[in-house]
Amino acid sequence: MLKDLSEGGSVQLPSAPLPLPRKLPALAEPFTAEFRVGTIALAWDPLLTRLILEFRDDMSVEDAAAPPPINDAPDGPDVLRVSLSIAAALEFAENSLQLAAAGRPICPNCGVPLDPRGHRCARKAALLN
Repeated sequence: MLKDLSEGGSVQLPSAPLPLPRKLPALAEPFTAEFRVGTIALAWDPLLTRLILEFRDDMSVEDAAAPPPINDAPDGPDVLRVSLSIAAALEFAENSLQLAAAGRPICPNCGVPLDPRGHRCARKAALLN
């Protein structure tokens, strides 16, 4: 989105790539999710020159036809909105790409990502029985 905006002249992107950290911070696991994300929206606020990310609660099928909430009312779905400067949005995108590329090794038997604390391979168990 930022690249498209820069080509249209709405946004000035840095000419040199941003320096990236050598090692991404580790996530503290296990963690408890506040809500399950169902919809992710991306928008550009030209007045603030900021990228807006919105993560909405995974609503049930019955609620999917309801109009989207305009605020975080206690009786509506949970919504997390993040406003990022251009530099922060670019850093977030690069870090996300690095994190996704790093991934976890895949089990050669079942194709499920391996957990560093151990892996219960259903296919290997089935082969042994």
